[in-house]
Amino acid sequence: MRFPALPRNKSSISCSPPPTTPAPPVRISLNGRGRLNIGRAFQPVGPLASPLVAGMSSVNDTTQLGVIGPAFGDGLNGNAALWSVAGFDGYGRTFPLQLSDNWLRASAGPAHVASAPRLWRSAHDESGLSVQMSFADDVAPDSYRVPVDRADLQQAPTRIDADLGAGLSVSFAANGGRTHYEQGDAVGHLASINADMSLSLTSRFSDHARVSFITETAHAETGLNFAQDARTANAVRASFDAASHRFDVTLGAITEEGALLGMSWADGLGETPTGETQFTGLSWSYSATPDLRFNASAEYGMADAAQIGWLRVVEPLSTTAFSLQAESDFTPEWLSALREDGVGFFRFSISQPMRVEDGELSFMAPTATKYGRRSLSYEERSFAPTPSGREVRLGLGYNYFAGETLSAFGETMVVLEPGHIANAEPEALLRVGIRVAN
Repeated sequence: MRFPALPRNKSSISCSPPPTTPAPPVRISLNGRGRLNIGRAFQPVGPLASPLVAGMSSVNDTTQLGVIGPAFGDGLNGNAALWSVAGFDGYGRTFPLQLSDNWLRASAGPAHVASAPRLWRSAHDESGLSVQMSFADDVAPDSYRVPVDRADLQQAPTRIDADLGAGLSVSFAANGGRTHYEQGDAVGHLASINADMSLSLTSRFSDHARVSFITETAHAETGLNFAQDARTANAVRASFDAASHRFDVTLGAITEEGALLGMSWADGLGETPTGETQFTGLSWSYSATPDLRFNASAEYGMADAAQIGWLRVVEPLSTTAFSLQAESDFTPEWLSALREDGVGFFRFSISQPMRVEDGELSFMAPTATKYGRRSLSYEERSFAPTPSGREVRLGLGYNYFAGETLSAFGETMVVLEPGHIANAEPEALLRVGIRVAN
């Protein structure tokens, strides 16, 4: 048997294992289960803030921008697209910020709150001086509502009339009284200032023609901080009588410090400029019979303000107001039996409180792209602050007077499109009031 030959080299064969390399480090992967919330990932972090006015404090969705006067209705805050501005979150990312609900609307008031006509106590002398006083109300007038003791401010409404000779007379009223007329719920421009004091000087040219110069002042609480802003009205009225007819033509102007038609904005947006409203009024009265009377009045105004501040008046704002009334004397027998000096009358009325009809406002709205705060810019947005609806009040009431000791009234009123808002539900109101003097 033959065996294979061994190799001839004499080197030995090593049986030691090959050298080893270090083992790679163990890598642990972190994994999770669930769904990625894309919507939440793109939501703002922290509250949104917008530099609505350059150089002023930023606003957010809870910041009150200001107060809107009743004549505007929903004309300022009814357009959601107009008040969608660029807001920024905590990382400076851009998101839309809606500010249309950040305006407060002031209530018109007279459609909901009323009192019986005042009882005037009169005193006369031979010189032609007449003094009338009425009892003070339980609540001080609007313009006197300041943080002090109300009892210190309550004063009796007063009217003083005096003949100065040569067809000239003067009339003064204070503490809620008015000199020139008191015919139900006035809805015009002069009534809107809620005067504290009134003064009128009347010159009679004949038995059928006269001219009156009227001035009224008020210090009313306006704006978000209820500041005492002065309001002043000056007017001239020409009156003509012809048989059973009377015609009045009134030209006037109202100045509001820090407001325009009752609108003012927050101090954080800058100072609200002084507004001025010029108006013209026409009225007609007709006595069809001794017991039946008709009254009609209409007013038109133009409101403007200095072109400074955050919200500018691009075109003056036009305003209207009107009232139609029919009165018929009627005193039931049972009332006549109770008080021989008692008289009463029914009144039917249709009226529209002051409303903005046209005009244009503008402001600079902050905008930005998806690149966030670094892309901030401003664009001018103009709009007409005309309300969507027209408030019309229909009233049927009864007034009763008994000398200088009793005044009472009751009225049923239906208000269509209250607040000048088109979709607002009609309101039905029952109003009653009584004044009694010893």
